[in-house]
Amino acid sequence: MTEYSAEITKLLAEGAKSYAAKNYDVAVDHYGEACQLFSENHDGEEDPELLFLYGQALFQAAVSKNGLFGGSAEETTKGDAEGTHEIPENASESTDSTIKNKVKLSEIYDLLGEISLETENFKQAAEDFESLLKVRETIYPFESNMVSEAHYKLALALDFDFENDEAKSKAVHHLKKAIQSIKDNQTKLGTNKDDDLIKDLEIKLQEMEKDPNEAFNQQKAEIMKGILGQATGSNSDAIKSSASASPAPVNNLTGLVKKRKAKPTDASVKKAKNYTS
Repeated sequence: MTEYSAEITKLLAEGAKSYAAKNYDVAVDHYGEACQLFSENHDGEEDPELLFLYGQALFQAAVSKNGLFGGSAEETTKGDAEGTHEIPENASESTDSTIKNKVKLSEIYDLLGEISLETENFKQAAEDFESLLKVRETIYPFESNMVSEAHYKLALALDFDFENDEAKSKAVHHLKKAIQSIKDNQTKLGTNKDDDLIKDLEIKLQEMEKDPNEAFNQQKAEIMKGILGQATGSNSDAIKSSASASPAPVNNLTGLVKKRKAKPTDASVKKAKNYTS
């Protein structure tokens, strides 16, 4: 077990006391400060145990405030414990401890990413899931469900990160990786059990690859067609009516371009959470 400085030990004790009293926000502050101090004293290195405590407190704080993921904090924590990621079967005794630390670290990035996704902080979710992917790639083969899941979650977060101009192309890249990972796994196992999942993801990929201006141009053409159809009518009253009514839909065209996508649906988030089930 890692030996911590007196200052970090004190913060851990205060964090544990606050967590036990269900003062999760205070616990987050203590554990977060402990993580920061450790990183500063170890050239930016992260400690999985500290990150786990921080992530757990952050998760409980989010659940208690917003009821994230449904159910109580206690029920959700129990569910997470039941879904703990597996250790690679080929792990040797000499590397077992290192791998366990990496698995625990990946669980924290996964948890933080899901919280960011649920709270619509998509930029942070993308960063968390990117860290998740990097860690998992060091302990699992490409065809592992753990890797395909990480690619999918990262693609989902990037698809909703509108502040990053390159996010869309990156989302497409990672979704393609997720699909290829699943296909490779099926080939390795000689099964087709995930064919339906692959079809769902390929449909999602087609939607993701569409030009964002395509829908706008289509709606614009439909609006202009409607306006011209009214203008060429024989009824003069209809012509006057169309003339007065036409500016409304045209002025709304800019709104169609700027209209923000809806947040990920419950089904998308649920699929991200249960990807490997």
